[in-house]
Amino acid sequence: MSVINSMLKDLDKRQQSHELENLNVAPVQYQAKPESLSKLPWVLFTIVSALLLCGIVYSWQALSSAQLVSSNSTSSQLSNVAKRDLALATEVQSSESDAHLELAETSLVKASAASMQDTTSISKRARKFETESVRAVTSSDKTFSSIQLAEEPLSAKLKVIASDPVTSSVPVNAATSVITSDTAVEPISLVVSSVVVTPISVKPSSMAVTEVQVSNEQLAQRRYRLAIEAENQGLLSDAIVYYSEVLTLTPVMHQARRKLAALYYGQGRLGSASDILIKGSALFPEEYDYPFLLARVQQASGDIKLAMSSLELIPDESQLAKQKWTMQSSLAQKAGKYPLAEESYRKLLRQDPHLARWWMGLGYALDSQLEYDPAKQAYRQALSADGLSQQAREYIKNRLVQLGESE
Repeated sequence: MSVINSMLKDLDKRQQSHELENLNVAPVQYQAKPESLSKLPWVLFTIVSALLLCGIVYSWQALSSAQLVSSNSTSSQLSNVAKRDLALATEVQSSESDAHLELAETSLVKASAASMQDTTSISKRARKFETESVRAVTSSDKTFSSIQLAEEPLSAKLKVIASDPVTSSVPVNAATSVITSDTAVEPISLVVSSVVVTPISVKPSSMAVTEVQVSNEQLAQRRYRLAIEAENQGLLSDAIVYYSEVLTLTPVMHQARRKLAALYYGQGRLGSASDILIKGSALFPEEYDYPFLLARVQQASGDIKLAMSSLELIPDESQLAKQKWTMQSSLAQKAGKYPLAEESYRKLLRQDPHLARWWMGLGYALDSQLEYDPAKQAYRQALSADGLSQQAREYIKNRLVQLGESE
């Protein structure tokens, strides 16, 4: 059985092999893959690359922003430190400059002391010139020679009185040249971050220009105030300029003319003072201050005849009559015109009959004309009145003895 089974198995195998050989085997055809499957890796690669690039860009921007913030904060800190250092250096330099300025001002005050004394002297002379224009000139404490009432020029009688320092007209560049800084401030480097400034639009405002008419009188008043301020500060040259402008604008301002003449007189510019007063007297003949002041200026210049002529312009009815007679008596004695001196003293005695110096002056004028009896009577009146010095009394007593009158 086993043999039969084995034979049957061989037979089956052979039949199967023949069947397999007889089978028509169709040729195998390899189908190509779709095109979409071949592009898929590239698409994925592109997407991944784009995502990676976006991540890199975002990271770079974040890092740049962090660095910019850090740089700005550092710059701000450095700027604040630099500003504090600069303020400290400026304060140090300012304190040193103030110290040098004080030293410079002290030296300037000392250096200008002599010039200030001259300015003070001129101002004192000018003020005394104005003051003495309305007061009597003669003195009662004079000897025989002083009876002639020889008035010395005011420039010889004035004493310079030290006063408080006033503002000097020393050039400012003198002080500037003294002020030098001993220390140099090193330059400080500043790290300043750029700041964008947005301009603010300003709306144009409407403005109307109105023309204001200023009269010559108003301008003159302004110049007069400036002249007063300059004179008070010792700036006499500026005061002269302002007073001159005042008279150019309004010649009727008599106070400005008198002050200008007084300043010229104080500076010794007698010619300029005479011109100002002569012009004022010509423009305003009823202003008798001008001829009186002109006579004083002419007397100071030594021209006695012109001074006496100027006094003749003042009438005896004016308020300056007493000052006129006082000055006229003195000038007449200097010129040897004793009748005119006698007349002046008699007019003075009508106003002040108890004043001893007028009696003494009258006695001298009569004595010089060889009228001894009236002279002795005038001398006796002088002795009986009050106001004579002991030296003047001794002179009168000696003169009375010489005239043959015993004590």
